[in-house]
Amino acid sequence: MISKKQFESLQPKEKNVFTYIMANKDMAGYMNVRELAQVCDVSTATVLRCVHKMGFDSYHAFKYWCHHEEKDEKKFSYHKQRIISCLRKMDSELYQERLEEAASIICECELVLFMGIGNSGGIASYGARCFSNKGMFSLCMDDPFYNFSRMPKKMAIIICSVSGETPEIIRRLDTFIEAKIPMICITKSYESTIAQLCDLTLAYEVEFQRNKDSFDMSSQIPTVLLIEELAHMIYEKRTEM
Repeated sequence: MISKKQFESLQPKEKNVFTYIMANKDMAGYMNVRELAQVCDVSTATVLRCVHKMGFDSYHAFKYWCHHEEKDEKKFSYHKQRIISCLRKMDSELYQERLEEAASIICECELVLFMGIGNSGGIASYGARCFSNKGMFSLCMDDPFYNFSRMPKKMAIIICSVSGETPEIIRRLDTFIEAKIPMICITKSYESTIAQLCDLTLAYEVEFQRNKDSFDMSSQIPTVLLIEELAHMIYEKRTEM
């Protein structure tokens, strides 16, 4: 929805508005400009600039998007065949090319930092362990509120996020973009905000599902496959070096 270049063009206060909107689309859709400005502690002009940079011609168009954007399905269903179909589609030249590109980026680094929250945090932890087992120094960060003011130069970030819209993660990406640290994300859509902000995206076709209590019930099997295949690819490349 917003590209990396567009995100970088946002001023700090505009980024606050953007992250609030992404976390509270339903509420933002019922607010007028003044109300949204008040809850974000910014001016109405800042809100309008942010909305314009998000690609909307008017505040009315923005509110329409908030109300009519496709909503996540609340009813949970588990479709094994859809997951199997998704895995089969990942056995293609396109995925191999993207995995090769990701492996080349990571092989130039001395540290890989996996990031994720909730269920994706658990998968990020597994990813760090998987990479470490293959000889790549890797750590997991499942708490986005750590201080990232000082980071190693030769490092890469791998972000696990099914929706690709986690506000806490989006808020931290600005730090990595400014430091020019390569970012790779594993998510369900190339169109998500996190995918647009990262340097490389490994996306998969699986449903983003929440149950009636809004707990994430999405399958993490495609993410695990991509992590394991990427780890093995990196192991082979480093062995040849």
